Amino acid sequence: MGPLDRKGWIVFGGTVAMVLVFGVGVSAIMFPMTGVTYCTAGFETCITQSRGSPWRVLEKPCPAGQSLRFTRPVVLVGVSRCHSIVVPGFSAPLDVCPAACTTGRPS
Repeated sequence: MGPLDRKGWIVFGGTVAMVLVFGVGVSAIMFPMTGVTYCTAGFETCITQSRGSPWRVLEKPCPAGQSLRFTRPVVLVGVSRCHSIVVPGFSAPLDVCPAACTTGRPS
């Protein structure tokens, strides 16, 4: 294999790696993620999903002394990580956004 062939394989491998990294990043924004807590706007309903199990409602999503806060990761302008998710037991999909427990006041 000559130097030109090696450079070609390096460029090809770099291109494939960039496409894979970009695809994983886009899917993390476009689709709900397993293990993330999602809540409705007023925090009335919070849901999560574990691998291989359906979406379920969390009765007490945070430990004592902590409250929920929506997470706002840095993503492209105009892109939202909020989703409409069908949860068993609800007649309509829930419009939810990712949330996390924090020791501060709820936002």
